[in-house]
Amino acid sequence: GLDNAIARVAVRNGKVEPGQCTLKLNIDDVVGCSMLRETDKGHQAGSTEAATDAQTAGLILTTPDALKDIAMKIANCHIDLSDIVEDLLDVGKIKALDVTNELCMEITSRETMQESRNKLYGLQSKTSDSPFSLYVSRKLSRQVSGVLVRFPISPNQITLLSFFIGLLACWFYLQGGYWYSVIGAMVLYASIILDLSDGEVARLKFMSSRYGGLLDSICDSTVFSGVLFCAALAIYRDSHMPNIIAVGAVAAVVLFICSNLFFYLHSVREDPENDPSNSIIRTFANEDSFYLALLGFTLFDGLSWYLWAVAAGATVYLFILIKDFMASKPSEGNAQQHP
Repeated sequence: GLDNAIARVAVRNGKVEPGQCTLKLNIDDVVGCSMLRETDKGHQAGSTEAATDAQTAGLILTTPDALKDIAMKIANCHIDLSDIVEDLLDVGKIKALDVTNELCMEITSRETMQESRNKLYGLQSKTSDSPFSLYVSRKLSRQVSGVLVRFPISPNQITLLSFFIGLLACWFYLQGGYWYSVIGAMVLYASIILDLSDGEVARLKFMSSRYGGLLDSICDSTVFSGVLFCAALAIYRDSHMPNIIAVGAVAAVVLFICSNLFFYLHSVREDPENDPSNSIIRTFANEDSFYLALLGFTLFDGLSWYLWAVAAGATVYLFILIKDFMASKPSEGNAQQHP
């Protein structure tokens, strides 16, 4: 029996000849669905089990009770399934959605299967993605997501894997020296790719959650802050540059606060009027800008200058976020969830 589960009825267009569909009931249970082609009609002309034309019905999502009523009408009244759907649309009992542009494709071959897969993964980008993320990082993360989504691994587990790889990047920066830092930058980018992948897998598996977003924010900010502080420790150990540990500590702490405060404003408060992602400075204060600048300063052996720049820039950005925080007001729905 279907109990309270959602029932699905999918009908297809016949490629060679029109296909017809009859739903079979046993009291409250839908026990079968038979297909009949036009050439078979003559053999069953006297049959009490009607074959009904269902070519244009499409995909129906409904409750079991509604499905039972539809099937009863088909079986008893010989009514076309498409006509039933049309009648229900007219009285406003069901809603029709046109999903043919982006979300729905007819799969008829391996080629269309691959095309649909590419289209689905192409929808995984976010509106906040920078050009570098859109044209470089997302292309790599989709390949990773395409592999990970086939395994029984949760998005949060991918987040933790990204976190541990990020900690490995911190270790490389802590060793000091040019080549250790370059390797650290490469390892950090692997962590970033997995960080993008966890969100993609969450959306593909319908496992997105606010807890997952919070875990992702804390792990990301911890890794980036750790890289800054480890780089400062390595620079001080190798050159005894004055004040560099203090600069690294300020950069790490302020960056950690900024990252999580932005997450709170963007994902928890959900205040579109004061959304910091809409600000011009957000174009530069994002993960991609942080990484590309870190990579550039690492390659040109100028990490000490980078620490000073992050400490100053993150401090300015913190004041902007605090201003947004003071100006934002939680919506009525969010106020109930977050008193």
